[in-house]
Amino acid sequence: MAKTPKQDDLGVHVRIEGEALAAHIQIADAINPEQLTVDFLDTLLRQDGVQVTKNVVARLEQLIKAYKENPKSCDVVVAKAVLPKHGVDGELIWEPEFDPENETNTTAAKDASGDDDAVDFYSQGHYKTVAEGDHIATLKPPTAGTEGRNISGGVIKAKPGKSAKVKFDASLKVNEKGHIIAQNEGLLRYHLGQMSVSPVFEVKECVDFTTGNIDFDGAVTIREGVRDRFEVKASGDIVIQGLIEAATIICGGNLECRRGMAAKDKGRMIIDGDAEIGFLNNVHGEFRGDLNVRKEILNSELIIGKNLRCERGPVIGGTTKVTGSIHVMTLGNEVETPTLIVLGSMPLITARIAEINKACPEWKEQLERLEYEQGQMSAGRGAVSPQQQERLTELNFEVADLQNKLKEAEVELTALEVELAQKSKVEVRIEKFIYPKVRLHSGECDFFFTQILKGPVKIGWNERKHLVYRQGDGRIQRLNEVARERPIAA
Repeated sequence: MAKTPKQDDLGVHVRIEGEALAAHIQIADAINPEQLTVDFLDTLLRQDGVQVTKNVVARLEQLIKAYKENPKSCDVVVAKAVLPKHGVDGELIWEPEFDPENETNTTAAKDASGDDDAVDFYSQGHYKTVAEGDHIATLKPPTAGTEGRNISGGVIKAKPGKSAKVKFDASLKVNEKGHIIAQNEGLLRYHLGQMSVSPVFEVKECVDFTTGNIDFDGAVTIREGVRDRFEVKASGDIVIQGLIEAATIICGGNLECRRGMAAKDKGRMIIDGDAEIGFLNNVHGEFRGDLNVRKEILNSELIIGKNLRCERGPVIGGTTKVTGSIHVMTLGNEVETPTLIVLGSMPLITARIAEINKACPEWKEQLERLEYEQGQMSAGRGAVSPQQQERLTELNFEVADLQNKLKEAEVELTALEVELAQKSKVEVRIEKFIYPKVRLHSGECDFFFTQILKGPVKIGWNERKHLVYRQGDGRIQRLNEVARERPIAA
């Protein structure tokens, strides 16, 4: 019976490294090289649980050859484990224009000269808005990894990658490609792995150089104020809790300003809805809805599409044009600051009517040209080229678009003319005083107050469209009895 070789038989040893990660053959000095065989070394390795593969045999042959050429002690690795490839963690990959770390997304406006160094710091925005359907980022899934094998043939498990820690609300959706798609327009928010698209843009302090101008398709809330020369534009409501300085506010919804606006005759407001404001000082403003001012209106140029309320404060100086009713504490002041109130004025409505009347003939002329070209192409015989088919498709779209514009303009024009007729009235209530140097403009006449008229006073038109007033519970009288009437020259 053949003797099983042992590691000490010829001064040959097997050393196992780590958890079966490698097998070493150690050979002492001056053994007889002829006694080293592959079978002998193979047997030693197998006794220590090493799986002898073709690669291992090849290494044994190289070892034996090298030792025969140079019989000196050695320590040679003849078997190695195949290490596992651990999985890669999932990753959030931003589209460049939405990457919160990419400051180049905030594009500074250049001046008209095109000088790249001429940066308008007021126009720099430090926020990112998205539209519905925008591809914001991609969620790359983790990989499972690949298993390894130790020198005994056992499995070395791979650690799977971890999913990216990102949470979404209903404003975002991940499609089958891992693309994160916005489900609505708004402000992109990302903080501590939480991502959402908010329809409300909140500024925690002032609008200043830290935010740049705001232009947002949605509602805006500003916790403090708006500094000089900055602009806030929103398609929805705007709430401003602090002071508005000489800035520009353009609001597609309602405006609420807890304090007020000190505009230094440079700030302006354009408000499509109603406005609730603490005070107005040297403001140029257009308010399509109601304007409610809690304290005072000083030296401002205002156009108000509906009603004015300043029941606890005065209207002093400037020009105020009001389409609807007026209810204020006082008009003018004791130092007789010239103050003009234009009653029954409808500049916003008449301007829109003029705008529609100007646009409609241009649209009709353009429609006639397109319909003619459309008819010529449709009447053509023979095969239609891809370019012609593409142009015909464009024509069909452009014609339909212009037809819709004209229909919508006709409906709007009719509604505006009805509104113009219905709002043709004057209704004024003054609680305390009308001071000298106050001028009321109505229709074709101006009325100049030369002495104090004590309130409560109501002013309106009678059936003949003459301005009349009533003081307290007194009788109704013509306004020209207390104010000098002057017809306006044609």
